[in-house]
Amino acid sequence: MQQMEYDSKQVELERGVAGILCAPSLGKDTPAVLMLHGFASHKNEVGDLFKLLAESLATQGIISLRIDFRGWGDSAGDMADTTVDTLREDTRISLEYLAQLEETDASRLGLLGFSLGGATAVLTASELPDQIKSLVTWSSAGELEKDFRRSLGNAAFETTQSEGEVEIDMGWRSVRLKKGFFESLSNYAPITAIQNYFGAFFNVAGTEDFSAHYLDTYYENAAGEIKDRLLIEGADHIFNVLNDRAPFAEQALQATSEWFLKTL
Repeated sequence: MQQMEYDSKQVELERGVAGILCAPSLGKDTPAVLMLHGFASHKNEVGDLFKLLAESLATQGIISLRIDFRGWGDSAGDMADTTVDTLREDTRISLEYLAQLEETDASRLGLLGFSLGGATAVLTASELPDQIKSLVTWSSAGELEKDFRRSLGNAAFETTQSEGEVEIDMGWRSVRLKKGFFESLSNYAPITAIQNYFGAFFNVAGTEDFSAHYLDTYYENAAGEIKDRLLIEGADHIFNVLNDRAPFAEQALQATSEWFLKTL
């Protein structure tokens, strides 16, 4: 199949949400995918996974928009003000932008989320089931408070209770969060929210990541008939993308491209 030409451009959405729109030269009635990055990440994602996927989708006739949540990357705002609610708001703003593009077929919208972005994608698709035709999650969180206590430690939660905010060294960067973020985690349960989503659903996880624990439950709880899951043997949370010899990231990219081509 001949690959299509495409253009990428930076865009600014409402409330200062920054993104990159990657669009094939097709005209109208084109399917589109919104990509949501993970915690403490950015619109291109680790190892440029989202950039690579966007380019792959564009050559096959699918528009994509990858965003920085407010407070992260190039978007306006302060990371410390992040909550699950602000993530959901940014997702809705971005979906509305995509749907209103002249070249987009608004009845063929897809949503991809990585890690916390995966949980945000599930929550949004469950709240807007008629607007999302196909949903994909990578290494998705399932029980938010439990997952973040595991990854950030109980001390982070306790510090925000006593001091209002906390600074956390993630190893590759430092992040600053207020109490509102930690409190918002307990308000949502994506692992059960997906029972309200009836569209196509594909869940990807690696055996060496905590998200593998949720793979079967997400699959079983998804209400739609078109659904599948992929457990990548040996893969970690980021599919070992920083290891050039590991094939896991390519597996996730290829499977995701094929899924959106099939379901949008």
